[in-house]
Amino acid sequence: MKAVYTVVLLSLLMTAAAFSQSYVWQHMGIFPPSKGVVGDTVFGPGVHGIAVDPDGKVWIQHYYALPKDSILVPNFMVDKDTTGGVDSIEARKINIRALHVYNKDGSEASFSPIYNVNVDGKWDTLGGFSYYAKGKLVWGLTYAGLGLRADHEGNILAVYKNNVIYRINYKTGAGMNKIVIPLQGGTATPAHVSPGVDQDGNIFINRVYPAFPLVILDKNGTYIQNGIDTTKGFSRTTTVSKDANDIYFCGYTLNAVLRYHNTSMSGVLGPWDRVDTVMKGFNTEAIDWNPKTGHLWASSGSYTNFPNGYPGTPTTHDTAAWYAYDTKTDKFTGEKINWEFGVPRNANERPRGIAFSPGGDTAYVIVFGGNTQPPPGVRWYTRKLTSVEPVESGIPNGFTLSQNYPNPFNPTTEIQFSITKSGMTTLKVYDMLGQEVATLVNQELNVGTFKSKFDASRLSSGTYIYMLTSNGSRLAKKMMLVK
Repeated sequence: MKAVYTVVLLSLLMTAAAFSQSYVWQHMGIFPPSKGVVGDTVFGPGVHGIAVDPDGKVWIQHYYALPKDSILVPNFMVDKDTTGGVDSIEARKINIRALHVYNKDGSEASFSPIYNVNVDGKWDTLGGFSYYAKGKLVWGLTYAGLGLRADHEGNILAVYKNNVIYRINYKTGAGMNKIVIPLQGGTATPAHVSPGVDQDGNIFINRVYPAFPLVILDKNGTYIQNGIDTTKGFSRTTTVSKDANDIYFCGYTLNAVLRYHNTSMSGVLGPWDRVDTVMKGFNTEAIDWNPKTGHLWASSGSYTNFPNGYPGTPTTHDTAAWYAYDTKTDKFTGEKINWEFGVPRNANERPRGIAFSPGGDTAYVIVFGGNTQPPPGVRWYTRKLTSVEPVESGIPNGFTLSQNYPNPFNPTTEIQFSITKSGMTTLKVYDMLGQEVATLVNQELNVGTFKSKFDASRLSSGTYIYMLTSNGSRLAKKMMLVK
């Protein structure tokens, strides 16, 4: 009886191991959704900041001042006379760095775009500044947008190159406070990055350039202390665990992420006295936490700063992808998002930001750069539960990939395959241009025969290629979607 029970238990365990579920991220297109016209996108190359607030609204910041975001400035300083003569001041239409805010359906929020914020009774134009010249209030040059992050209460921290962070109320779009970042370590190269925020609202921020401190500000923007006295590598972003015991410094020229850890776990800020090298092979320019899973998502690198270059550690991370990392196990989870290139292998399409919906099942990602065929700067992806089901057919005779059935199909079809060696297995679908349109399987599988269902309801009619990869072997077939 005991032997029979053992056999049954082993059989159940093997079946459970074979029938497994995982999550894949499905590309949903340009955000805000285009109108179906090729190249129709609100944001082209140069997007530099993205954040999602507690209502699910998507905040987008551009590095450049765009013509569509021009306003009439009545007191623009055209030419400043330095000899004591007359300054040249005139009304001029100026492109500025407006913030655009979209509801999750892609419609623009009622208070968007945001051109100006009022803080303590003074109006600031985003990306620019006002100052007095010879007793006259004038408006000066614009400064680049450098990043966004939602704070501990969901309000938006917008970083600009004139060394300023504006905190903006996520419900109304109104300015809450203006933070002038203290330039610890000297005033040279003051450009800063997308900051990290802990559960108490403390802000962790460093400069783009290396060798300067990472500073910590309280929730009001007052300097507290340095988190890192001397940073390494060029950086675009940083983040911190909720309890502030771990600072994740992303030097995108380091081929890894540096984790500064507080070994005392004292509940107070620092000291971060242990440095771990994690995510080896990553040249990270974008990082954020998924609120649903608690996993840390980071970008792998770009065709400007390739991944997989950490000395002595061979890795095979995709270029221009975001990966989920479990900080408790220090391992990647298998979930990832691949950027859909506007121009194949474009070195300028550099992953620059990622932000998640409050529920964690939608991700918005951005790239910086472009060329004569500028790509969309913002895309969105949704997390889908996928399953691969075993087929009772005994031990497979070989590594096989069957023709999908039915074929042609509309809109669903089934794909069956067999593997003869346990291991990491993927089943992906591509269009005829070689762009990945779906990941059906991306997980460890035991030896056996399996089937997976493909739903192409969001795709256009045409021919698609599905490809099976396992243990270094690869098979592919074509299928036809007819709507």
